[in-house]
Amino acid sequence: MPTNAATVKSYLDSALLQLAAESYMHGINLARQDIDDEKVKIIRRLKYGFNDPTHDFIKQKAGVTGDADIATESQTTGSNSPVLSAYNRMVEEQAREFVSQYEIVDHHANDSTGFSATLFKNKDTGAYTFSMRSTEYRPSEIAGDGERDLFGTSRQGIADKGFAFDQLASMEDYWSHISNGERWNNDTQAWVSDGGGGKLAAFKESLTSNKINLTTRGAGSGLANCIKMFVKGFGESGGLSRTFFETGESMTDSRDIAPEGLGKGCKRSGFGPERKPCRERTCFGGQTRAAGGEQRFLGQPVAAARI
Repeated sequence: MPTNAATVKSYLDSALLQLAAESYMHGINLARQDIDDEKVKIIRRLKYGFNDPTHDFIKQKAGVTGDADIATESQTTGSNSPVLSAYNRMVEEQAREFVSQYEIVDHHANDSTGFSATLFKNKDTGAYTFSMRSTEYRPSEIAGDGERDLFGTSRQGIADKGFAFDQLASMEDYWSHISNGERWNNDTQAWVSDGGGGKLAAFKESLTSNKINLTTRGAGSGLANCIKMFVKGFGESGGLSRTFFETGESMTDSRDIAPEGLGKGCKRSGFGPERKPCRERTCFGGQTRAAGGEQRFLGQPVAAARI
């Protein structure tokens, strides 16, 4: 049976949403995304795609100096550069169409585990999509996160233990907050209610009646499946991380193998009879946006951690 046009469009929309989730949106003021100057920054980030324009390596390849979001670009420099390391990017027309169709409700920049996700809303239909960034395979020195994603999460986590426990705990914590209508305040370093008229408050309200679309790539499909379980209520007895950690096995956070300058994460070990997930016992502290060197790259970049 031939694939009809509506199905093809659905596949394309999902692919573009995943491309947007691969893009680096830290430092973008989402409260001003409908304002022209901030919209231009988002369009540029979508054109950079899987190339972090705040990283010196990418800026050098793109032929720009200073702030890449506002730097003067030619047809072959900046977000138009044809020689950037990653090819999963949008072209200008795709990026402009995307921002006209979708709103970024919230963006969870890389945390101490390397987990990142973005919540989108279709402006026409009101449908939400929760999309997780895929593995950043390049090492940090060339604008990747391979130390945490490839070696920590994929190899030490999924390959050795069967699950990416650190990112599962991070994902669960993030989901529990946004689904409760809370957003992270980078100034106070705390989760706060989005208020009665806030975008995440509206998202919380929508969960009672609407389905949430999920997109991911590669190893992230495991995280997507776990989110589906959590949404259906499988985490009620303590959450996904508690479910997976109840075995009491020793786990190693992906940041434990990070090179100098990246900062270390919490070492997950020896839960014993306490049966508490690492996020309740160590650097997570009940929230994944921890203090000090583990701060999130939200709002303004945090000097203590290259994420």
